[in-house]
Amino acid sequence: MGCKILITTRQKDICDAMGSMEDRSTQIFNLRVLTEEESWDLFKRSAGSYVESPIFKDVAYKVAKECGGLPLALIIVGRALKGKQDIKIWEEAANELNKSRPIHVRDVQKKVLGCLEWSYNHLPNEETKQLFLLCCLFPEDHNISVRNVGGVWSR
Repeated sequence: MGCKILITTRQKDICDAMGSMEDRSTQIFNLRVLTEEESWDLFKRSAGSYVESPIFKDVAYKVAKECGGLPLALIIVGRALKGKQDIKIWEEAANELNKSRPIHVRDVQKKVLGCLEWSYNHLPNEETKQLFLLCCLFPEDHNISVRNVGGVWSR
C-alpha cells in the first residue's frame, strides 16, 4: 500500500524543480481556462441576467471576454458591475480592462491582476479602499473580526 501526494500550483516551473518530469509515476494535469460559453454563463450569474438585454449584451460580452476565461476574474468584475445600469460604466470597464496589462507577471496572472486592479480602482471611496488594503495585513483564510480591523485602523 502506498500513498499519493497532490500538489497544486499555477507555476509549472515548481513541478520542474521538484523533478516531477523525470518520475514516470508523476502525472501533471494542466487545467484549461473556461470556454467563451462557460465564461459568459459565469459572468451572467455574477453580473445579473440583465446583461443579456439588447442594450448591454455586446459591451457585457466584451467585458467578460477581457477576463480571459478565468473564473476569479469573471466573478470579481461581474459582481463589481452588478446593478450598474449606465452603459457608459460598462464601456469604460471594457476599455480599462483592455488596457490593464501588468507586464511583470505570467499570462494567466496578468488577466486576474488586471481585473483585480480594475475592481479596486472602482471601489466607492478612499475609505473602502483603505479597509480593503488593511485586510491584506491578515493571513489568507484568517477570520478577520471587526475588532482586529478597528485596532489596526485606529493606529
